[in-house]
Amino acid sequence: VKMGEESRHESEMEGLDDWLLAHGGACSRSVRLGESRRSGRGLYAARPVAGGDVLLVVPHALLLTATPRSHSAGALAKTDRLILALLEEAAGGSASRWAPYLRTLPPRRAFEESLPLMW
Repeated sequence: VKMGEESRHESEMEGLDDWLLAHGGACSRSVRLGESRRSGRGLYAARPVAGGDVLLVVPHALLLTATPRSHSAGALAKTDRLILALLEEAAGGSASRWAPYLRTLPPRRAFEESLPLMW
């Protein structure tokens, strides 16, 4: 995380938490959404977690899946359908149902640098 970007990332993560709660989800106080230089963005333990603790609840309605959105998309592989769904939602900008989630994703350059075989 570069200097000056940390507060933007914190704001994005808070927005994601608010979005999750507004749609019936839950995030335990034992975890936090954040980013580390070593592991990247994700869910991190904020305190000790016991086996069986529920850390995150994501309602089915918030799942971005590879379910075909059109007849022609059904012929694509699941990974390609998921990529297509992600691109369609990203094209929707702030009007997308998943906009708070999409804002937390690393920029394309970061994906290209970390997963070169996927591109």
